[in-house]
Amino acid sequence: MVELRNIREKGDIVRCDFYPEDCTTPGTIVYSRGEKDSVVVYPEGYEWCKSHANHAVKFFRNTKQLPSEKIIMWY
Repeated sequence: MVELRNIREKGDIVRCDFYPEDCTTPGTIVYSRGEKDSVVVYPEGYEWCKSHANHAVKFFRNTKQLPSEKIIMWY
């Protein structure tokens, strides 16, 4: 599970705070729709959560109208 907060879009750049499962300190994701590239800053101790960030980027890639917050869960 990953929780995305403060999702904001300016031009083709999407930014958000992301909270991997059980994390209380946010990381940051910056995704460029034009270049289809992302930069992820993981919370300390959660560097192993690459799949969490990948699920968030996939959500950004496939969603045109972004909400301000989103919870993504998978199994």
